[in-house]
Amino acid sequence: MTVIPAGTEHAGSGADPISPHRFRWPGPHRVLSVALCAALAGGGLLAAGGVASAQPPPPAPAPACSGGWSIPGVQIEGAPRGFDAGDAGRTYLWHDGNTGWHMRTTDARPGPHHYWGAITTSNAASLADVKKVKVDSGDQLSVSPDKRTLYYSFTTYTGIDGIDFHVSGCNPAYPSQTLTFEMHKNDNDRTDLIDIGPNHAHPAKNPFSATRGAPWTR
Repeated sequence: MTVIPAGTEHAGSGADPISPHRFRWPGPHRVLSVALCAALAGGGLLAAGGVASAQPPPPAPAPACSGGWSIPGVQIEGAPRGFDAGDAGRTYLWHDGNTGWHMRTTDARPGPHHYWGAITTSNAASLADVKKVKVDSGDQLSVSPDKRTLYYSFTTYTGIDGIDFHVSGCNPAYPSQTLTFEMHKNDNDRTDLIDIGPNHAHPAKNPFSATRGAPWTR
């Protein structure tokens, strides 16, 4: 520790230059003041000029599942343009940011035609508000107890059958959600029998998936 001369006089030629009588230790108040300043500076509480300043809060983490649903190369937001009862016999699928997911079936030829399949969520999600648009004799719609899989089987003539549903909100423990669609008409699983979004796009394969959030699932 640095010592401070006890007086203003200078040692003579015969004086002991390091005599303890000519020096004194800093008082307790000065020691406390120095220690406090060092602690404040080390903790980032003193800014330039000795003015105290709080540390900025850490940035908020990015929300899980940020962004909308997507299927590679396919626009899914919005109903198929011109869609109406009696259109070409296909399964029609689209998403609406305000009302959720929608699936419809219809056929231009007199039926019956059998449309069936399943929609399954990843671990990070569950199905909610599942509603059958039209109920005909023999139609079946069920949701698994864990609310992760929806099974459907419709007998469609020239009218419209369908399902509306939502997917639960994002779980922070998972960075993304996935929906896997498996859709069939009679005994066919052809992708050209599935129209997605306003442009009537077809999936690259069947089953196919839609995701939101980071490109990773558990």
